[in-house]
Amino acid sequence: MGAVGGAASGSASGVGLAFFFPLGAAVVVTPVAGGAVASFPAGAGAGAGAPVCAKDETAARHSETTSGFMGTFRGGGKDSGPRDEQAENSFRREKLCILPGFMASADLLSRVDACVATIRQRAVGFAPRVGLILGSGLGAFAESLERRVTIPYAELPDFPHSSVHGHAGALVLGFHQGTLPVVTMQGRVHFYEGYQPWQVGFPARVLCRLGISSLVVTNAAGGINQGFEVGDLMAITDHLNLSGYNPLVGPNDEALGPRFPDMSHAYDPGLLQVLRASAEASGVRLREGVYASLSGPSYETPAEIRMLRTLGADAVGMSTVPEVIVAAHMGVKVTGISCITNLAAGLSSQKLSHDEVGETAHRVKDVFGRLLTRFLSDAATSSAPSVVSR
Repeated sequence: MGAVGGAASGSASGVGLAFFFPLGAAVVVTPVAGGAVASFPAGAGAGAGAPVCAKDETAARHSETTSGFMGTFRGGGKDSGPRDEQAENSFRREKLCILPGFMASADLLSRVDACVATIRQRAVGFAPRVGLILGSGLGAFAESLERRVTIPYAELPDFPHSSVHGHAGALVLGFHQGTLPVVTMQGRVHFYEGYQPWQVGFPARVLCRLGISSLVVTNAAGGINQGFEVGDLMAITDHLNLSGYNPLVGPNDEALGPRFPDMSHAYDPGLLQVLRASAEASGVRLREGVYASLSGPSYETPAEIRMLRTLGADAVGMSTVPEVIVAAHMGVKVTGISCITNLAAGLSSQKLSHDEVGETAHRVKDVFGRLLTRFLSDAATSSAPSVVSR
């Protein structure tokens, strides 16, 4: 994770350690009474980069603009003395500090609910059953919904805005074939755009909080599996989170989900079964495989692609996984579709570019739309338990 250095400051129980993390925050860890240990930025005062105490609500609300890590540690050496549970719990309640970049859990919930309230004011009485997140170049499907209400991300409080070409940046609410209420995101945001992990997961939280029971995530991906071709669609069966971040890092609010959500079936087997049947019925060749998520924005090197293949990845991209983690955290079923828009580095003599991604996504939009249309119809009438209802 980075360099770790220590400097003695007295007895064995008084050692201070400096940790250097990938997001650029150096955190000094020093013992305090009762064995609990507080963490502060190395060399930082009260200015930028200083920790934000959770009880300081004003500062916490503005903490997302810079990065940092939050950590609490407990001394455990033989010289650290007997543990005082009451003192430790008191320390956690009163002194827990959140470094800039993380969100106090209660504040996150209130932000999500404020965004949900705004959407409900714009689409009165609309109760979506399915959420769609449409990746690079795939947003045209939202235009097929009936009785649409379109809300630009910029008009939603705290909703992050995409800066990447091919991501329209609008929430579209409407009915699939007149009956199934669907909420669709035309485009998403990414960690490489400068957003914090909780912000990358924020839109998916909003969709889940709106009451959806199923989430369909789509993306443009590079093909690693040598049996894949450009233009193939791949059902995501599992993922590798190699991005170096997780949207759940920070304090947890049980109202949103458990501290340690299970990811054994991050991609719901029942929805995958319906997706397979839908592909066959609509005449679409559907590959299956594992999606690897990296942070980007640079494309992978040929050596990295060889590593990912060894790890079991079939496709690679820079998105999707944060949204899947958030949905699992909130108890919403997920299915995923990758559009193989290019062959990964080292598998083709062609230089990788975002233009190629957009061109391929545009070329397969009709096939993608045909599969998604059939899937939504099949899912709405499926006998599989809890496919589009909780």
